Amino acid sequence: MRRVLLLILVILISFQTIFARTIRVPGDSATIQAGINGADSGDTVMVGDGVYSGEGNGNMSFLGKAIVLTSENGPEYTIVKVSDDYKGTLFYFSSNEDTTSQIQNITFRGPFSFYDFSIAINSASPLISNCCFEGNRNGTAGGGIFCRKSNAVFRDCRYFSINSNESGGALTLIDSCCPQLSNCVFFDNSAYYYGGAIYCDSSSSPSLFNCNFVGNYANMGSSVACHANSSPLFENCLFAYDLSAKVIHCRSDDCLPQLFCCNIFNLLESGWTGCIADQESLNSNMSERPYFCDVGELEFTVLEGSPCLPENNDCGELIGAFGEGCSAEYRTWRVFPDGSGDVSTIQQAIDSAIHGDTIMLYDGIYSGDGNRDLHLKEKTLIITTLNGPDYTILDLEGSSENRHYGLWAEIGVDTNTVIEGVTFKNGYNYFGSGIFCHYSSPTIRNCKFVENLADNTYGEGYGAGVSLRYSQSRVESCYFADNTAQSSGGGICCYKSEAIIDGCVFVRNFGNNASAIAVMWQPAHVSNCTIFGDTVGGSDLNGVIGISHTDAYFDNCLIAFNTGGTAVHTFGTAANPIINCCNFYGNANGDWTELIADQLAQNGNMSENPCFCDTSALNLFLAEYSPCLTANNSCGENMGALGLGCSHHYVCGDANGDRNVNLLDVLLMVTHLYGVPQGAAPNPPEAGDANADGAINLLDVLYLIDYLYGVPQGPEPLCP
Repeated sequence: MRRVLLLILVILISFQTIFARTIRVPGDSATIQAGINGADSGDTVMVGDGVYSGEGNGNMSFLGKAIVLTSENGPEYTIVKVSDDYKGTLFYFSSNEDTTSQIQNITFRGPFSFYDFSIAINSASPLISNCCFEGNRNGTAGGGIFCRKSNAVFRDCRYFSINSNESGGALTLIDSCCPQLSNCVFFDNSAYYYGGAIYCDSSSSPSLFNCNFVGNYANMGSSVACHANSSPLFENCLFAYDLSAKVIHCRSDDCLPQLFCCNIFNLLESGWTGCIADQESLNSNMSERPYFCDVGELEFTVLEGSPCLPENNDCGELIGAFGEGCSAEYRTWRVFPDGSGDVSTIQQAIDSAIHGDTIMLYDGIYSGDGNRDLHLKEKTLIITTLNGPDYTILDLEGSSENRHYGLWAEIGVDTNTVIEGVTFKNGYNYFGSGIFCHYSSPTIRNCKFVENLADNTYGEGYGAGVSLRYSQSRVESCYFADNTAQSSGGGICCYKSEAIIDGCVFVRNFGNNASAIAVMWQPAHVSNCTIFGDTVGGSDLNGVIGISHTDAYFDNCLIAFNTGGTAVHTFGTAANPIINCCNFYGNANGDWTELIADQLAQNGNMSENPCFCDTSALNLFLAEYSPCLTANNSCGENMGALGLGCSHHYVCGDANGDRNVNLLDVLLMVTHLYGVPQGAAPNPPEAGDANADGAINLLDVLYLIDYLYGVPQGPEPLCP
């Protein structure tokens, strides 16, 4: 009898399989829901190429049927999206469906409303595979998928650029929802509060295998957040370049995420924090750069030699969703202004290059598309020039009508990427008109930034030359001249960036709040820089350097003869400049003022004429008697970016060193001879010996007055 029943069961299954139908949309049915309505268990609803929206293609349900909904040619060609006349959830599963109810090979785009989702699952467990969810916006939770009381299965799915105004950008799991996800990619998703990619609540403990989380963001739990006895399991998962420190966040102590053979790599700080901090050294977990082949093209395969490949890690297993996709055969890409090199433009070279390649720019002026508005993501490259910034110029040709910038370094670019020897000129953008670094940290070396403008039309206007946001970039030996920031940072703006700025020269830049450098919310380290001739707008108290809500460190810097503003101005609370071996002198509205007043004469700090060689020619090297040279100051270190450049180079009678002989020099001499307290001496002393008798006294003062105001005019100063 048992054999007979088994035979009948086999016959019934075979009968069902033989007679299963394929219903084509729009061929057999006008809409997707109509195709589902006409299907029986075991049938397939095949959707053709195209974009499907509106009535019958939204608010859809499987109605409890064990059918397969798929596309003819894959998710790139079949898109289901919201429309202007329908803004609700696209798909519901709420009739106890199991994994015999399947969606495959479809892209879901939208919705963009407060309570709706691409797919809502309640007390059902469908199988969803090779689907793409992108661009969704939700006001509460689960911008892509909302899942409740489910053991759904997700395989090979992509969740791109999905946002929730609250929690769970791509996926929200509640009420004992424990799905299984494998080989899925979560990229550029965000939530305002918790879980940029996934939020788990109320005993929801998903299992994730070989998934990628890249560039997600939330205030707490940039990739995943869990609450109320929710303990997700991660095996062979890769977390990279998330945009906040806590990659996985536990809202309550009863959440116990477990990670095995996982890689968490963040540029700014370790992602192994909070409730997973003790697992970094356990279970073959790691924190190593994955070396994606090309994040910019959403290519998440990895470079030969990546620690995510089985042969290169302790677990001997693949970490992440994809294996090797590119090899390390390094080369140099030659680019010429006329397009006659290995590729036609700089952008083509960036796109063609792999980790470790060099892009060599030959002499000339580069302009036009492909040589401006450059984008660089997750590649370690050296972009250099044959003969330096004076010979290699990117003319960005920006204006208020046609905004253009130089280069935008995005997610995954670290200090091993070097941009050197290039001039960025005539950029016009809201920020970073020369170079903009966003969650990236290239090294910028020996570059010039000239006549760039950051426009505050939409409340921006920060960092005309270089704008750093969430960055640890090094800016070394660069030159910033005639740049304008309509808000702050004519030269450089550092926002939440622990940047290092070393050996740079700033000349004639303008910023409404800070003309040369603006430092906001996280400390930057500025060393060996010279700032001259900058102009600060706004209040007289605004500074050549502006510091807001953070510490900042200044070593061996020279800030002199800037017009408008003070040397350093602080904004907001917790601003605390720490200054060592610096010379601030001759700045229009004060040198050592406000919070830094008590640091004058401490730690080698001074306010003395630096004795530039020739300010009229912008020769900011130092005369041999300059107090900024190592041999002439108490710190025994050079101040400023430029060293000795001339010997005994002074204008006779120019007691204050501004290379003009006028009443200011007379006043300096008088205060030096008779002031209480005594004023500064002429620098060098020889410049004050107007009658060349080897002494500085009243006779020299009278000699200068006769030369300046005598009738007839007295003789020119002599000096030794």
